[in-house]
Amino acid sequence: MAFVGIDGGGGAGKSTLAAALAEARDDVRVLHLDDFFLSTVGGPESVDVARLRREALEPLATGRPARFRRFEWWGEHLAEEHVVEPGRVVVVEGVFALQRDLRELYAVTAWVEADEALRLARGLERDGENARALWEQWQAAEAAHALEVAAVDLVVLG
Repeated sequence: MAFVGIDGGGGAGKSTLAAALAEARDDVRVLHLDDFFLSTVGGPESVDVARLRREALEPLATGRPARFRRFEWWGEHLAEEHVVEPGRVVVVEGVFALQRDLRELYAVTAWVEADEALRLARGLERDGENARALWEQWQAAEAAHALEVAAVDLVVLG
């Protein structure tokens, strides 16, 4: 079993890439880092790395299903339970997936790159104009994070 980390700014195409990998091979599973946040404030510290490891990564690494409650972004609480069965490859996709606390887990790392204006347009199309302030706040945190991700195995243009 191998973990693959896919990172990049919001709206870049990380989820689309992860879904394409899972569709191409039936032994690929996907974990969305969005499900493991603590708050919508932004920055790597918003990710509940301990819960991600305990409820998802450790079980999957030992061949057991991951069981976790999804983080609800608009209410900032834990919502319904999800189960992810083990696979030969587990893709962890999301903004901050390649943060320092997680990088050592991955056999392969990828960064999905897209123009900031395009990413904002995609985000507002998905989340609505009322989410503009949140998206703009996040883009600042994402830009700082991008500077800390020194090297990846693959860069994908989204």
